[in-house]
Amino acid sequence: MVNKLTPGLNLRWESSRMMLPEHKEQIISHHFDKGKMIKPILDMSRFDEFDETIHTALEYHCPVSITHWLNGFNGILEGFIHYVDHINKHIRLKDFEENIYKIKFDSIINIQIM
Repeated sequence: MVNKLTPGLNLRWESSRMMLPEHKEQIISHHFDKGKMIKPILDMSRFDEFDETIHTALEYHCPVSITHWLNGFNGILEGFIHYVDHINKHIRLKDFEENIYKIKFDSIINIQIM
């Protein structure tokens, strides 16, 4: 059986096997950053589709699924559109548990009626 005290092993480098907390944080943040995506660029026809979907969902009180971009990751929120604020450029979405989320227009990637 080979262990650290076996003759012939290079004991000089045995101490370099430890990992400092700073190294571990860097490795974790590197793996986290690898999963990030670039924000997709949408054309104006896509925004027109979003506008029609929002109008239909407000008129008929339909639940929607909104995919939005947040710091490199896509998030999906489901619920009812509560209010559209054109001045501050965001949508207020009320989910099924009565929580209200503000989603900015420029972070929306997709809107679908459920």
